[in-house]
Amino acid sequence: MNIKLSIILSFFACLFCGTFVKAQPVSFAENANLDSLRSSLIKLPWTEKEVTDISNIFSGRFYLRDKATETTFKEIAPDANIIHLATHAIIDDEQPLYSKFVFTKEEGSNDDGFLNTYELYNMQLNANLAVLSACNTGSGKLSRGEGIMSLARGFMYSGCPSVITSLWSVDDKSTAVIMKHFYEGLAKGLSKDEALRASKLSYLKNADEIKSNPFYWAGFILIGNPDAIHPKQRGAGE
Repeated sequence: MNIKLSIILSFFACLFCGTFVKAQPVSFAENANLDSLRSSLIKLPWTEKEVTDISNIFSGRFYLRDKATETTFKEIAPDANIIHLATHAIIDDEQPLYSKFVFTKEEGSNDDGFLNTYELYNMQLNANLAVLSACNTGSGKLSRGEGIMSLARGFMYSGCPSVITSLWSVDDKSTAVIMKHFYEGLAKGLSKDEALRASKLSYLKNADEIKSNPFYWAGFILIGNPDAIHPKQRGAGE
């Protein structure tokens, strides 16, 4: 399985992206068989374009395929200012701490290539923004007194004050377009919520009757601090 990972380094933001996705929630028993779970993933062909388009907006280094590992994420993420994951999200409604992102399996590593929510709870992140460009990252079990136990919650718990997250199984092609416009908005100095709104409006300008359905563009929301950030743009100071 090939997974692509990219890191925007001007301000040390991380962008991880995968070429496969499984959107459906799974059970804890299914989680136990990780090899079977990994082999069930299907291709997500627009992820690479998402990365390429963003790399044309901001400066960065890129880690592709076998370098896109969970270990790399854990090493880089604590120092990142923006974390962007465009990968497969697997939601466990029975045991939400086992909801996970999938990275390339690394032979000989202590990590299994699955970044679980409980692992995020044990990390200290300093990112201004986490963009979870995957399916159902804002979904999870409703816990009394706690709220939705989602992957997005894991990032907020670990220190991210702002998270872009998804409410359902988003379309990979429309997601790539929306994320490109979102980062264009950030580059212009828009606040995070304004950039997300503008990205959806830009998408709708070129969407046909079918792709203008809210399913294709309304799934991403911002949770937390909406203030603007100022990452280094492609060509600035290079």
